[in-house]
Formats: sequence, structure tokens, C-alpha cells
Amino acid sequence: MVNHSLARVVLMFAGFFSFLVSITFNSLSGFGAKSGVFKQSTEDVTVKYTTPITPAQWALFVWDFIYVWAFAMYIYFLVGLCRRTAYDWLYTTPAVLPYGFHVSLIINNCLNITWLFLLDRELLLLVLITSILMTLSHYLILFFSCYGLKIYGAWLNKYHNTDLWLIRILVQNVVAVYATWGTLSTLLTLTMFLQHQTETFLLENFYVDEHVRYIVTIYPVVILWLTGTLENSATTQSDIYIFEAVILAISCIMLVARITLVVWKHCKRPLYSGPSQSPVEIALKQRKLFR
Repeated sequence: MVNHSLARVVLMFAGFFSFLVSITFNSLSGFGAKSGVFKQSTEDVTVKYTTPITPAQWALFVWDFIYVWAFAMYIYFLVGLCRRTAYDWLYTTPAVLPYGFHVSLIINNCLNITWLFLLDRELLLLVLITSILMTLSHYLILFFSCYGLKIYGAWLNKYHNTDLWLIRILVQNVVAVYATWGTLSTLLTLTMFLQHQTETFLLENFYVDEHVRYIVTIYPVVILWLTGTLENSATTQSDIYIFEAVILAISCIMLVARITLVVWKHCKRPLYSGPSQSPVEIALKQRKLFR
């Protein structure tokens, strides 16, 4: 097995190319009509349809943060094309990030571009539908990355611990930031937002801990969103302001609790005790979509 996997190479480069196109259009959308592509800027549309939970403009810097972080993720993928293990090329054996992961990334980038044009035309229903699909694709990407570490995590922990942490930091957490921000953009009511966060805390800390233990970037995004929303509020005396402030305080407490639990479990209840099979043996048992 000395040859490259053409399918994986094509998917990686297609994902990187679609990401660059997405960044280009996102940059152009900031110039509005001056871009020659869009009729108005994204900021203009946001201001036009401001809601009580719309964050201040400064909070939107998170998009730049996400794109820089995601760019580092793609560079890690491309560098991996040139690295080998004792078995084969590192990106193929073990194929920690399966075909479904890369296909979902490409779909997500295409949806991002579509969302920009729909928002520019103020087709709000289609914007909402696209936003929901984007968010779903984020969670699908996250699912595939968690699945990959569930299968190959023990082997990586023993032989390529650095790559294990790079996947946790450069892949899982950047997708988690994107997914959380997308969820907050899509769920426009505070009631739905509170329900989502409560369920998320219980799920990630107890029921699916082995899959998402080291994903810790959800709560900082929520805190950023709420901080921007509070600063953008017209009055500090309204019921909704007080409610948002309470949710912000709860989110901060949940962040501290989350980090404390992760550190404690990392020390007392490690996920991996050691691989019982080689990556080749594991891969042969997986369905095509997860290889």
C-alpha cells in the first residue's frame, strides 16, 4: 500500500478550494455594491433586520477568527498528504477523518456561499433554510471527526499523540465554534437558545462524553454572543435585558464547570488505555463512508 488515495486527495483539495472561494465571497460581501458582486453588504442587511438579540457589530469578529482557524485546519490536512507512518501515508492509515467528513466540508462551504447571495437578496425564508442546512452540516462534520477519534483515538494516543491533539484543536473545536455560532444565528428565540444549551451541557458531560470530551469552545461562543447582545441593547431595565444577563451568568458558570469536568476526567478517567488493533485492522471493519 504505497500509493496515495486519489479519492481522498481530490476531496481534500476540493474542500480547500471551496473554502478559499467561500472566504473570497465573504470578503467581497463586506464591500456591498462596490464589490461588483453583491447589492449590499452583509452588515447593511443585519442592521436592517435587527432583533432584540442581535449582537453588537464588534462581536462579529468571530467570523475572522473562525476563518483563520479553519485555514490552519486545511494546512494541517495538506501537510498530512506528505507524511507517512509505518503502515502507509498518514492520511490513509489510519484515515481518522473519513470520506463523509470531507464531503460534508465541501457541502458546508457551498452552503456558505449560497447563504451570502440569498442574504444579499433578502430572501429571508431561503436564508433561514440554508442556515439550518449549514448548521446541520457542521454537526455532521463534528460527528465524523468524533467517530474517527473513537475508532483510532487509542492508536493515535500511543503512536501519534501530537496529531491526536491537533485534530482536537484544529478540527473539532473550530467546527464546534462554527456550529455554535451558526446555531445561535438560526435559533432566534431566547427560549430555544436556553433549551439547546441546557441539553448540550447534559449530553456532552455525561451521555456522549467519550465522543466530545475535548470540545470546549461552545460556551465561549455563547458568552461572546450574549455579551455583544447586552451591549447592543437599548436599555438595561427591560425584562429581556435582565433575562439575557441571567443566561450570560449561567453560561459562564457552565463554562467553568465544563472545563473543571474535562480536566478532572482527563486525569482520573482517560479515554484510551491503549490500542488493541492496528489501523489497518480497524479500517477493514468500517463501512465505506467511514473509511
